[in-house]
Amino acid sequence: MIAFVSAFFGVSGRGTGPALAQRRSSGLNGVRSKRNSVVPARMTTDIKTDVPDVLKSILARKEEEVAKLKAEVEAAGPDHPIAKRLAGENEVSGVFYSALKRPNNTLTVIAEIKRKSPSKGHIAYIKDPALLSRTYWEAGASCISVLTDYEGFGGTLDDLREVVSEQNSYKGRKSPRTHLEPD
Repeated sequence: MIAFVSAFFGVSGRGTGPALAQRRSSGLNGVRSKRNSVVPARMTTDIKTDVPDVLKSILARKEEEVAKLKAEVEAAGPDHPIAKRLAGENEVSGVFYSALKRPNNTLTVIAEIKRKSPSKGHIAYIKDPALLSRTYWEAGASCISVLTDYEGFGGTLDDLREVVSEQNSYKGRKSPRTHLEPD
């Protein structure tokens, strides 16, 4: 089982009731891969009429940001880190997936660093994302999601850099709470 943790909401499960039914009917539940693990379902950037206004605005803004980033990468040439990743020069590690793979009957937690929500506004004051990531690591979180979209979620790439730097300091060390047993 995978649970998500946020700085504001605490631990939440997979959800039930109308919200779960809506996710299932919208196809946002995820799909099984060949390795029999759940991976996110593909989403298109086609803005349909049944998509909530908040999501429409996020998608429109992201399309603009991606177009600008593509132009920046093309102008920088093949040495740009994103160009290298797209060319397959930077190998993608399986660290994220291996961190989520746990023995049966243990809880896998993805902790989240998120300051605000596009639909709910401000949800948490996070002065030091690295310190929060350390707290998550000490509590046994398997992975950390760092939202870097400033307009929608209040995060920045600097938040991600700080968290990565902090988490890299634990390489080769086990969290004090490696496995979280369900009640």
